[in-house]
Amino acid sequence: MTEQEANEYLKTHHDEIFIEQIHGKAVYAAVILHPNNPFKYAIEVGLLRKTDHTRLIEGFLKSRKIKYLKKILKNNLLIEKLKNIDINAIENSSLYSKKQNNFGLSNSELEELKLNNYSINEFKKDTLLNLGYSLEDSKIIKEKELNLKISGEIKLLCCGNTNNASYSSQKFLEGGISISSKKLSGLSGTLGAVFKMRNDKNKYIITNKHVLRGGICKNNKKNIVTHPSREDNSIIRDIGTIHWELENEEVDAAIVKLYEKQEIGNHTRCNNISFQLPIPAAIGMFVKKCGKSTGYTEGIVRSINSTLYIHEEDKYFKNQILTSCMASPGDSGSLLVSKSNHALGLIFAKNDNNTATFSNHFQKIFNQKVDETECLPKITFKEFITFKNI
Repeated sequence: MTEQEANEYLKTHHDEIFIEQIHGKAVYAAVILHPNNPFKYAIEVGLLRKTDHTRLIEGFLKSRKIKYLKKILKNNLLIEKLKNIDINAIENSSLYSKKQNNFGLSNSELEELKLNNYSINEFKKDTLLNLGYSLEDSKIIKEKELNLKISGEIKLLCCGNTNNASYSSQKFLEGGISISSKKLSGLSGTLGAVFKMRNDKNKYIITNKHVLRGGICKNNKKNIVTHPSREDNSIIRDIGTIHWELENEEVDAAIVKLYEKQEIGNHTRCNNISFQLPIPAAIGMFVKKCGKSTGYTEGIVRSINSTLYIHEEDKYFKNQILTSCMASPGDSGSLLVSKSNHALGLIFAKNDNNTATFSNHFQKIFNQKVDETECLPKITFKEFITFKNI
């Protein structure tokens, strides 16, 4: 497949990948470079556990089989009978033989199958084409352009303590330190970056909405954000209030307006990251981040178009960046940057098997509708700031 074909396949086959019969078993699907051909693309499907390999394929086949039957037959009762036949248990005997008909089909139903040139033996052949797949789809799966991997569950990264050195209260605000909502307990995440908007003298920080969950930005005076979080340190201070927040199928982000007297440090507490202007992510990019829990880590972009299902939220996120695993609980809100420090995304989730981390596209965050009544004022991005360029 070309990249365009792979993107279209992911879009049009969403319901089959996350099929109803095994809902929640496929936890992500992503457009990746083909594992055996660097000039082609494939769809990688992450499964909850090993036993789901067979169930996913069965789900694909059952879904296609029903569509195929409905296409060639008009007798709904007959379709229901055929749908429930265990294809693998059928012997080589002809379905059309009245003497050997053990499937509960009437003579008229057998005749209908004959007239439509339908043979149950088609479902015994090792080819997806005969199970109702198009020639193109059959080729996609047979040429391993649909790859199955064991993933484990995907979870948000809004809590967790793995690196106590980053949890002390510090005078200067910078990326990679602990923050949370003052009025909530049990949640904690990462300050991604400090930045300025166009035509605005105020200073802002960015993180995930789920890190500050429960905030109501219509009442900013009560919607206070602290550094560090109460989960990380008993000594906290108020640093600002939620200005904007959004969670939809592409974005999990929040922007906090800092109080005037807050002092800014470096871009991050990790010495080898200094933010540059945003650029689009691309497959194969070397990436890095500075998070509250795991500090500085590195990875590789594997997909810039992935769909994931988070069971605890019963929610799908689409068009996300997929990287090798480079985050742990508490790193939600960390900025994903390129080797040259250009901002690419906002980290928010990872899988249990520690093979994948997921991020919003950074530029998508600043391209959302304006709705003052729903905590969505107009937001813009001008530049990242440090103590040097306030």
